[in-house]
Amino acid sequence: GRKVNQGPTLYLDLEDSANRAQARMRTLLDGFTAAPETCTFRLLAPILGPELFKILDEWVAANPGAKVVCIDTFQKIKPSAAKNETSYSADYRICAPLQSWAQQHNICVLLVHHTNKNKGSTDIFESVNGSQGLTGTAADKKRGPICRGCYAVRNWP
Repeated sequence: GRKVNQGPTLYLDLEDSANRAQARMRTLLDGFTAAPETCTFRLLAPILGPELFKILDEWVAANPGAKVVCIDTFQKIKPSAAKNETSYSADYRICAPLQSWAQQHNICVLLVHHTNKNKGSTDIFESVNGSQGLTGTAADKKRGPICRGCYAVRNWP
């Protein structure tokens, strides 16, 4: 395997019940009895906005060296588009503050989002269900794409 700098993680499991989340963790842990102490789980979160950023800020403050926030799934925290707003504009507007927060805290924010099941495509970004505003915010003007080595994962346990 590849050595990585380990640190605290926050997993927002927003589609599962407590029982299903436990069953999924048993599968992922593959025989281990408990998740690492540095892993925080939440089954509820507000829509993306000041209340969610307050939760994220409090978690970061309580977890020095935090590395990853996983939001599963993005649709559960995604606010509605504004009237007469294109889907691209809405997705970009909605994701931009999350990208800024991640850069400010030097934390990876992993948004789990459903794919469009386009089996004929070899481009992972074409499989994203929704507009290119979702993938467009995963870039930095100075460094180019932030998302390097990403994969569309299907059949999550």
